[in-house]
Order: sequence, then C-alpha cells, then structure tokens
Amino acid sequence: MISYIVRMKIVPGKRDELIEGLRELIAEVEADEPGALVYSFHTIDGEPDTLMTFELFTDEAALTAHREGLATGLPSYLSE
Repeated sequence: MISYIVRMKIVPGKRDELIEGLRELIAEVEADEPGALVYSFHTIDGEPDTLMTFELFTDEAALTAHREGLATGLPSYLSE
C-alpha cells in the first residue's frame, strides 16, 4: 500500500471553491478508482487557507491511475 498526507496552501478567497471541487473529485475517485482505498480532505482550525488530504492506494499502478485521472483545474486553487 501507498499512503500520502498532502498539505495544500490555498489561494486566498478560493477555499470554498476548492472544497466543492474536492468533494466532486472524491465522489469520482470513489466511483472510478477501485485502487484508491481512502481519499479524504480535512480543514485545519485557525488556518483557513490550508487543507490536508489523506490518500491510500493499493499499489503503484493505482497511484499512477489516480494521477493520470486528476482534473487539471485543481492547481489553479493552490498557492506556491
């Protein structure tokens, strides 16, 4: 198994849009990616422009399939 914890810094003012996009993405991942065992996100108290994701994949092939299927619009919500 492969797991990731990802900390995302959000472009100020884009938090609600990103959360809605992540909810849609989670639904797609759950429906279309059997190798994605867990794919969830979490907000952080006191840090409104930060989100964390927890991702668990069965193997490298499942992770690769997930990366290839990611929507290209997500990066526009993230700051560097």
